[in-house]
Amino acid sequence: LDEYFHSNGDNDAIFSLDQLGEFYYNHKNIFVFGHGMWGRNMEAYFKYEGWEIKGIVVSKKKSDDGTNIIELKDFKMEENDGLIIALEYETYYKFKYLFKGINGAILQPKNR
Repeated sequence: LDEYFHSNGDNDAIFSLDQLGEFYYNHKNIFVFGHGMWGRNMEAYFKYEGWEIKGIVVSKKKSDDGTNIIELKDFKMEENDGLIIALEYETYYKFKYLFKGINGAILQPKNR
């Protein structure tokens, strides 16, 4: 997990551990967009910390996806909830229009 998350923001990670912790504790429910490598690493880190992810949001749900997988077109979030975008910055940048109109806070990856 060190490749993706570090204790400070002065490196090549998409999020710092401090940033993730602050975001987690400042929002009622946390959702993660992305179920690829970045999303699975985010799930592993949350499990390590003992934190709960309310749901995993994906652009298109597969038939074998678990019950906590939510398709973006069906996704609703309250104002005090947070969405972490678990994508490489370049991928996020191409698709950031998908997140317009989402009610709540969004933590986007930094441009490495």
